[in-house]
Amino acid sequence: MTKNFQPKRNGNFQKNNQNRPMLSPEEYKAKKAAERNEVFGLLDEATEQVMSDPAVLESFLDTQSRFDRYSTSNTLLIHCQRPDATQIKDFEGWAKDNIRINKGESSFAILEPVPAEDGSNKVFYNVKRVFDVSQTNSNRRQPAQSVNRNPKDALIAMLDTAPVEVETVDSFMYSDTIAEYNNDAGKLSVRRGVNDEVKLFQSVALELAFAELSVNSKSYDRREFTFAAVCTANMLCKKFGVPAERFKITELPPSWQEKDVKAVRAELSKIRQATSGICSRVNEELYRQRQAKTPEREPRSGGRDR
Repeated sequence: MTKNFQPKRNGNFQKNNQNRPMLSPEEYKAKKAAERNEVFGLLDEATEQVMSDPAVLESFLDTQSRFDRYSTSNTLLIHCQRPDATQIKDFEGWAKDNIRINKGESSFAILEPVPAEDGSNKVFYNVKRVFDVSQTNSNRRQPAQSVNRNPKDALIAMLDTAPVEVETVDSFMYSDTIAEYNNDAGKLSVRRGVNDEVKLFQSVALELAFAELSVNSKSYDRREFTFAAVCTANMLCKKFGVPAERFKITELPPSWQEKDVKAVRAELSKIRQATSGICSRVNEELYRQRQAKTPEREPRSGGRDR
């Protein structure tokens, strides 16, 4: 871990820097490769922890729900190094906001994609050192919310922006069913008159997760999608302030025992993609509604009448 850079006065930094041996291009390249390999190794270790302990996976989903726009790999790296993180930037990013890193804080690593120099479609990764907002002198410990996080509003937005047809029904075959996704019909059905908003949100979140996973997959098998749907509903509840105990992770899929770390990350990426897709549409819809309710301001007068 690197320490926060603190400039030294009286030319000491320049003097120390002059005494530091310069790296040749080959040595610099080897140094960067070693850094990447170290972070990739950390990523594999983080994945192994998630795929071997339900409690660790539950904690990871909590982190991923806060960083739904970050890749699964970077969220795994954030979780294993700074699981309580809420907002991260590199040194320059915080400096642009006139925010300083607290003295003695250590950075942690994520991976930053960079395009290939030869113009091909290949993507390479560099190590990027970042700090969480809690490591700074900022008084804001949570990222600014761009939309209203009211669960009821989020529920309506989820239904209004669903990727499949939504209908309301009076009842289902089973009396305790609140929502149900039918892949053959491409339809999400929701029971009318449900007064328990928490159960309603949870049920819609779960069935909408099945619908989202179906849209993003070539084939559909509800049994095979169940674990991913539960994880997605888990994060949706956490994202919008609804109790997630119903979707608590208590065991892992038996199939994960036969998968390697890359295959498990692929499964986690499907869950992240489903969650991110739903959240993005909800956020856009809530933002649109908020803008529509904001009255237009009258243009100011150019000055006093003469």
